[in-house]
Amino acid sequence: MEEIQTSFAKTLTLTAEEAEGISFEEEDDEVNDAFIAMSLVVRVYTDKPVHRQAFADRILELWQPVGEVKVKVLAGGLFLFTFSVSDDKKKVIDFAPWVYDKAFVLLEEPDGNMAPSLMQLKHIDLWVQCHNLPLKKMSMRMGGAIGNKLGKFLEVDCDESGACVGKFMRIKVRLDISKPLWRGFPIDLSSGVKALVEFCYERLFTLCFGCGRIGHKIFK
Repeated sequence: MEEIQTSFAKTLTLTAEEAEGISFEEEDDEVNDAFIAMSLVVRVYTDKPVHRQAFADRILELWQPVGEVKVKVLAGGLFLFTFSVSDDKKKVIDFAPWVYDKAFVLLEEPDGNMAPSLMQLKHIDLWVQCHNLPLKKMSMRMGGAIGNKLGKFLEVDCDESGACVGKFMRIKVRLDISKPLWRGFPIDLSSGVKALVEFCYERLFTLCFGCGRIGHKIFK
């Protein structure tokens, strides 16, 4: 007998005959490669049921694609959006996050070697305001350090000269929304003084102020 982990977190015990399976050699599948390259896996981050047609109609209305977009339902409450124009897909990624019915719409490039039921969409790109930073610490380097502490740093909002100075510094960060969001943390400065930096997340919905998670009802 051979035990294999299934997509439902249960162990499937195979007979000796079943365990033989089949052998399938890699081959160039240009059709599927092109299809996957033009697609996005999408999930509405909510514990409420999502009506496929209503969601597709509304999100395409927001995206306003130039070309045709095909929508398929995948396992695990996921959708596959396939674009006919590459710039349409790029615009959707660049202008994320998107919101449907007060819930974030999570996007991810599909992995052609992974079953849809095993895909876990839990990351979102958000702009984060960093308050209480000293003026000379409002820099790209500081933005990168803070961003990589919060999640994965993507970019910092600077002017043409590279200055990030303002009422606060804005950084774009890829966050794991299954984890509590950081409210702030101290930064040790070279002067020996600690600055307590506080964070404000732009376009944030359904945050539980008790546990610090977005859409925390999913985890009950």
